[in-house]
Amino acid sequence: ETGVLELGKKLDRAKDLCITRRWDEVIDLLSPEFASERNLEAGLILVDAWLGNKKPDMALEIIQTLDIDPEMMNDKIKDAMYRTAEGLELAKKYKQALNMYDTICNADINYKDAFDRSDRLYSKIKSLG
Repeated sequence: ETGVLELGKKLDRAKDLCITRRWDEVIDLLSPEFASERNLEAGLILVDAWLGNKKPDMALEIIQTLDIDPEMMNDKIKDAMYRTAEGLELAKKYKQALNMYDTICNADINYKDAFDRSDRLYSKIKSLG
């Protein structure tokens, strides 16, 4: 139970650090926790931190290690995936972005403009050969 209390304090601290955009501190604080626990909330905060640091590939790695059931994806998870896909798209990592948008669409075809983005990226990847 002490571990849960400790994690709760670290999550609260990480949220405070996010407000002031101190991404490196968030990553230093939560990465060891996430490595051992795979806590969903810690993972989603780390996704924010990596995206804040303009490292969508690291955000993608976090998402890929989360045990997410596509049938049970809530809006928080879809939002993290969507923002990661946007970051990957900006970084010209089109296939990874497309996979992320497709994962969102499989769970919720009407989530934001994920379907349109997926469609557009599919065409772009095809045209690039």
